[in-house]
Amino acid sequence: MKAMKMTPLTLFWAVLLLSIGSVACGPSEAVVNAPEDGETDIVLSSEYISLASDEMIDQADLVFQGQVTAISTTQFNQESGAYWDEGRPYHTITFQVLRPIVDTINVGQELTVTVWGNNPTEESVPVEQNGQEIRIFSNAEHDLQVGDTVIAFVERRELMWREGKHEALVLLGVPSESYYRLQAGDRYLGGPARESITVEELVDRVAEQRSVSEQPAIEPESTPSE
Repeated sequence: MKAMKMTPLTLFWAVLLLSIGSVACGPSEAVVNAPEDGETDIVLSSEYISLASDEMIDQADLVFQGQVTAISTTQFNQESGAYWDEGRPYHTITFQVLRPIVDTINVGQELTVTVWGNNPTEESVPVEQNGQEIRIFSNAEHDLQVGDTVIAFVERRELMWREGKHEALVLLGVPSESYYRLQAGDRYLGGPARESITVEELVDRVAEQRSVSEQPAIEPESTPSE
């Protein structure tokens, strides 16, 4: 498949096939632009299912208070992470788990989630295809940064990789709605309703719907960003 011969319809079906296996991420749309500088721009976007707070509590495999410790550069969905002709960009976010609230997967003290789209600091990713330079644009749909302390909702999914199905942890529902970020004091802001809440308030709410973890909290090592 050559970059200059791709059509929006061809790329739509390529990305749609790559989306199978990720319930939270529906059909994606690709748009090909040919700027005056001769480069080809490919814009990939994903459609997510927005969940209400109660649905997130019910469906999450993991709910935890944690701190972002690393965000990877943009990679593509194969084991090497290198670009390939029908590849789809993703990046990973690593968290230190400070307090598990719901834990059905025995997560431990650190976890990494996979997020479709470019690293938020990389608006476009230049790659080479058949000697032609192209630029990949793909919005990550979140604004997390290293140092953020959050309450996050995560699920385990099988994603489509070049080699076949790839099991990964992903942010539940719309990425930007899947976490509450620590603000001033002890309150967190976010979620589907952009509400303000404390950890204990959320624990009480979760406990009304399902079992919660009784593991003690770990203090973050540094001051979170606001």
